Amino acid sequence: MSLYNYKILETVVQQRSFGKAALVLNLTPSAISHAVNKLEEDFGMFLFVRDRKGVYLTVDGERLMPYIRSVQQSNELLKQQVDEIHGLLRGTVRLATFNSVTIRWLPQIIKSFRAEHPMIDIKIYQGGYYEITNWLKSNIVDLGFVVNDIAASMEVIPLHKDRLICITPQDYIPIHKNYVTVEDMKKMNLILQRDGYNTEMLDFFERNNMKVSSSFNVETDEAIVALVEAGLGYCILSDMISYNHNMEVNVYPIIPNDYRTIGLAMIKHQNAAPATIKMRKKILEFIHANNLMNI
Repeated sequence: MSLYNYKILETVVQQRSFGKAALVLNLTPSAISHAVNKLEEDFGMFLFVRDRKGVYLTVDGERLMPYIRSVQQSNELLKQQVDEIHGLLRGTVRLATFNSVTIRWLPQIIKSFRAEHPMIDIKIYQGGYYEITNWLKSNIVDLGFVVNDIAASMEVIPLHKDRLICITPQDYIPIHKNYVTVEDMKKMNLILQRDGYNTEMLDFFERNNMKVSSSFNVETDEAIVALVEAGLGYCILSDMISYNHNMEVNVYPIIPNDYRTIGLAMIKHQNAAPATIKMRKKILEFIHANNLMNI
């Protein structure tokens, strides 16, 4: 069975389309179909379901994908080890991240890493917290930024305590002038992020015995702040989250202080490829150089 066919299969899974996979890999759609058909023939089973929404793995295909990814990962590790023996460092590192890390940390990390390791390809996967955990467990990515204890079963290096803040419409007048309390927020109409993006908020509510329901469940930080600016509610975000500071909202610290913990997770350090180890080292260097390690 061809390892390149495994790569084609993985690309179809990611793109959910034979046509899009062909564009990504610079192949013809017929070449993609031929490769998938060959794998289905070798395995003796159908791997994909095709419908109007796109192309999806069958139940059997879902069962096989972790093993296919493991074979690809082992092959990548072998190539990188050979290159390292020859004094070269090439390969691919796949890094999962969420919005605020992508905006605030990643540009500097990637720029510095590429300057030192120009032959290592970097692939970035951005998603919600649970998506990142699933990508790590499924070997879709090599490293991932995570929050709190969502990846407790993995090897996680705590990096940074990120303070939670309350964002309010400009006409809100806090009782305590310069800050808000948990009791204050229990009376607010809080706007939430959708599931998978709101872990630190749910943890905060549980710690403070808050029962919260919201008419709005949105994805991006910018969208939440825009709803607050329109006077439709209040929100809790982290101090690190980037948004347009020209928006007409107020920002208050929460007393007592509360935080989310950002960490760097990987599955098996002892089996990690050289490129992955280098990226991990670069991230830690960035955290220390910018005095972000506060745990």
